[in-house]
Amino acid sequence: MGSGKDLSEKEQIEILVYKTKGMSTNKIAETIERSRSAVQSLLKSPIRAKRPGSASKISASSKRLLLREALKINYPARQLRNELELSIGTRRVQQILSSSQI
Repeated sequence: MGSGKDLSEKEQIEILVYKTKGMSTNKIAETIERSRSAVQSLLKSPIRAKRPGSASKISASSKRLLLREALKINYPARQLRNELELSIGTRRVQQILSSSQI
């Protein structure tokens, strides 16, 4: 079985409030229109870590350096990557620059 969307923060709070008011798990699931297992999962472990992602291949300091250099010198992404000897691909350099709106 696949996993559905994570419960939003609002939904998590609603579930906990309903449970403290004595509402059953089934009734909570019906009320917020989520599966019973999603509600049960939250109630078993209310402090859940977010889904882990892969580790970043570029450190925060390298990212700042990349952004500083991009502001100073108008080089293409490939040349920036080569000049700074970054261990990421050209496409990732482009994504970082794009997300920082440089």
